[in-house]
Amino acid sequence: MDMKNCKCALCRKDLTSYNDSAEHIIPNAIGGRKKVAGFICQTCNNRSGSMWDAELVQQLNPVSLMLGISRQRGNVPSRKFETYSGGNVRLHADGTRSIAKPEISQTREGENTRLQIKAANQKELRQILKGLSRKHPQLRHRNFDELTATAKDNLTYSSDPMKIDLAFAGKKTGRSLVKSALALVCDAGIEPGHCDFAIDYLLNENKEACYGFYYNRNKDLVTNRPAGIPFHCVYMKGCTKSATVVGYIELFGLWRIVLLLTESYAGNDFSHSYAIDPIEGEELKILVDFDLSVSEIRDAYEYKIFDGDVLQKSIDYVMERAIEIDFKRAMDLAVKIAIDAAIAKSGLKEGDTLTGEQMRDFAGDVAEAMKPFVLHHMTFSDNLPYRTRRGMEDHMPR
Repeated sequence: MDMKNCKCALCRKDLTSYNDSAEHIIPNAIGGRKKVAGFICQTCNNRSGSMWDAELVQQLNPVSLMLGISRQRGNVPSRKFETYSGGNVRLHADGTRSIAKPEISQTREGENTRLQIKAANQKELRQILKGLSRKHPQLRHRNFDELTATAKDNLTYSSDPMKIDLAFAGKKTGRSLVKSALALVCDAGIEPGHCDFAIDYLLNENKEACYGFYYNRNKDLVTNRPAGIPFHCVYMKGCTKSATVVGYIELFGLWRIVLLLTESYAGNDFSHSYAIDPIEGEELKILVDFDLSVSEIRDAYEYKIFDGDVLQKSIDYVMERAIEIDFKRAMDLAVKIAIDAAIAKSGLKEGDTLTGEQMRDFAGDVAEAMKPFVLHHMTFSDNLPYRTRRGMEDHMPR
């Protein structure tokens, strides 16, 4: 698209090399990669990102954590979850779980105070020690590296599953979805200003949403749905004959949305898509067969094309993959900790050659350290690490 003729799709200011922005079609915070230039200015990018995208990302944070998605910048923020027994646990980007908040106990030993600290990780432990040093002056003279080096990793397993709320709600989230659709229209070389329904919805708080959720047992719009990949997909199509620009968005293979961006399109016919595996960060070739009429799209607005069984299958689709990933990450961590513990116990150094007896001892130590992991997954093989609270019909972003 010729930059000389580009205007910001939101504020309509001329776009230049100084104020143009590289907008992610799907937010990078949920695994998107592809960017589009000549779409919105930096000011609108920052504003819409902090208002709309941030809300969508926050709501998708639990699924992003469970699946261990790949981001270009930083990790998915950890999150505190309630468990079904009424407790709390914090889930981290690497799949590990920790106590929801630090625990500090103090006991007097003569004239001294003994502190016992339970923290999620070394970083949190250092922060706590710095804070305590203001109350306990003697800590100011201690080497924090030496103190944290004495901390012990405590790997435990729980049969108490976390509650995962799949609510996907609100006008801000809805505007993030529509902005993604409009960004792909721009990426197709079409002036976003043609999409009047979308622009009106983004700019006017009281405008009707131009999308609805689509769960139809008789037609899956994705014709080559890949097994075991909770993908993201954005697809847009413009048709001169019907004067429409329509589209489909799918996030994590779970949330499925149809859109009608205009009924007054007079440009060239086009179809354009972008899809990605957010776990591996690899672009996918997803085929969308979008032949819905305007009336069918509007029926989706009113939840007239909404099959709860299809929704449940899409939830199962994602949760099965999440459980597989959870098991693999837990096993990898257990193996690493077991090997590190066996090395520390043996006193082996890099380059040492093990005797047959040392090999047997080493293998025995690794097996012993792996016992908690093995016993837990044998005992609780039928228990899920997560349980969902659905209720999505009551939480659609309108």
